[in-house]
Amino acid sequence: MAPNPLRIGQSNFGSSVTQLTSSIAGYPALEVDNPSPKSGQAILGLSTAKSGDNTGVYGQSDSTGGTGILGIAISASGLSFGVRGEAFSTEGIAVRGVASGKTGANFGVHGAALSKKGAGVLAEHMKKGDALHCEGHAMPTTDNKFNLGDSKRRWRHLHAKTITSGDLVFENGVKATEDGNGLAFTNAKGTKIARLDSKGNLHIKGRVIKDL
Repeated sequence: MAPNPLRIGQSNFGSSVTQLTSSIAGYPALEVDNPSPKSGQAILGLSTAKSGDNTGVYGQSDSTGGTGILGIAISASGLSFGVRGEAFSTEGIAVRGVASGKTGANFGVHGAALSKKGAGVLAEHMKKGDALHCEGHAMPTTDNKFNLGDSKRRWRHLHAKTITSGDLVFENGVKATEDGNGLAFTNAKGTKIARLDSKGNLHIKGRVIKDL
């Protein structure tokens, strides 16, 4: 039988009911550990309000290089979530991070995964709706290093007003690439088979065959 939980509550007037403060650099105000070898949670934040603002766990850090909420899950197998949030109310937010630093790199939510099949952040909609909304730019941290999808996990539809790209590679190996002020096409072996110059002239390696 599980022991009764420790309940801390005060009747303070202010920003919180109970507040823990750490003034020692490098040490958190609260550390909770669940050493159970089976599934469990170190911290469970539950807010059951049906409307209005609803937050399960809220973390704030005002120091340089500080972290509002740090969740670490270490397991040999199964699903591991450093921080997991679920929102069941109308217009609820499962996980919300706000970084208000004036300079330097600021991240509202930072997720890191160490396994090959893991993900830094998993966004899931239980009713198959929108899993992720961006009110701003979606940017990689390093130029020309990361992918969006792969050959086995492709996006079904991509809608965009303007697409600016480098090479355009098709699944059969044919590639469209920039060639001076024009556009060149190469086959799967890398041989240039056609070129469309800036004046509209089409240069081809083979013949024009009318059989369709």
